[in-house]
Amino acid sequence: VRSVSALDPTKAWAPSLFAVTYLLEQSLAENAPPHDAVALTEIALSAPYPGASLNLSSALSEPWEHGVVMGLRAATSGFGAKCRASLAPVLAAEVFCTRPVLNEALSLLRAADSAMADECSAMVSAIKLIRGNIASLSAPHAFGVVFARGASAADVGQLLYHLVHECSHLTLFAMLALDGQIIAPRSNE
Repeated sequence: VRSVSALDPTKAWAPSLFAVTYLLEQSLAENAPPHDAVALTEIALSAPYPGASLNLSSALSEPWEHGVVMGLRAATSGFGAKCRASLAPVLAAEVFCTRPVLNEALSLLRAADSAMADECSAMVSAIKLIRGNIASLSAPHAFGVVFARGASAADVGQLLYHLVHECSHLTLFAMLALDGQIIAPRSNE
């Protein structure tokens, strides 16, 4: 697939497609196309659909993530206060050590609540491990990605909590995208 028109709307899209679409939309709104828009679009279109299994890797390991992470670092909270999220990539060893903890967390979730496990499977296609002052986060313009701290064997419950929490955010992002009434501007009445 190398053309946007060839994308299958019935398949789940990779987070890179959401990120590049958001970048291009913002650039057009500001009348300032990014210098790397064509390259990023080519990258996103080269693998437009997520793999069958959950991708676990370090944040900032793929080119499309850089704009997303820069935006998340500069985000403000809902109350207007600066969050100044500190997000940095992790070493390969941390990804390696987190993989069995993630597998255990997913097994526990499946045993405890199969419906929630199915929802997480449908909503989360990648977990990007981070270092910094944020335990976990997600964003509508990187739909399908959960940014989270790596976990040791003792932290399986924490990883499970953050995965379910961020999955719930992704579900809400999907609802917001589909229902214009939810995001209608407030009336001054």
